[in-house]
Amino acid sequence: MAFGFRSTLQKLKEWLSSNRYKGVDPERIAIRTQGCWSCVHFSTEKAQNLWWDEARQKLLQKGITLALSTPLGEKDLKVLAIRKGAPQMDAQMTAQQWGCCKVGIKADGTPVDNFVASTFLCRMWTGAQGASVAREGAASDRLPEEELARIHEKKVE
Repeated sequence: MAFGFRSTLQKLKEWLSSNRYKGVDPERIAIRTQGCWSCVHFSTEKAQNLWWDEARQKLLQKGITLALSTPLGEKDLKVLAIRKGAPQMDAQMTAQQWGCCKVGIKADGTPVDNFVASTFLCRMWTGAQGASVAREGAASDRLPEEELARIHEKKVE
């Protein structure tokens, strides 16, 4: 720790274990220090271009087609989901919460979808410039499936 300051990770652990979260077992808290947001393969710019140039229009067109083809019209649940989802995705794209990744892999070994959440973490993670400094040389985070296994494993007492 440089200059005797507590790391952000230490501060977060202290805050989570404060009285406010007294009933939460510390073993059930998973703190991420890495994810797509700090991976060299993650691109929010590509995702924004794909969303604004292609995907958004295709989604809205699908909503129109569904509304015209179903008896419920615009009250169809799929149409309502599209009408609600498009503005949410617009806001999330602006906030850079989604990106594109060419090398990402899901837990089942299949490639990630066109859009990947910035909080996602896969085994292909490669630190972007400055990521190793921010992580203070700590070990790699567990993958989501490893973290779930750890949380759900039965403890022997």
